[in-house]
Amino acid sequence: MNFHIEDEAVDDSTHVIELGGEVDLYTAPEFKERMVDLIEQGKKQIVVDLSQATFIDSTTLGVLVGGVKRLRPEGGSLTLVCSDENI
Repeated sequence: MNFHIEDEAVDDSTHVIELGGEVDLYTAPEFKERMVDLIEQGKKQIVVDLSQATFIDSTTLGVLVGGVKRLRPEGGSLTLVCSDENI
């Protein structure tokens, strides 16, 4: 499955980022850029939906940890949604 990324505002402070396909060394930078942009726009609650992801690697984990580190000092949070026990 090819990588795809979509995002949607839930309200003024909450945003969902949906990732699909393989999220790896080559595709994680786009995910990081999207998440950093949202945080810089003032989004405090980021939901990362990995339901359609088929693979993630350590680069993706680093992006997720980086998101948490950016959000926590501002009173924000990052929530993961994933139904694949292998991910």
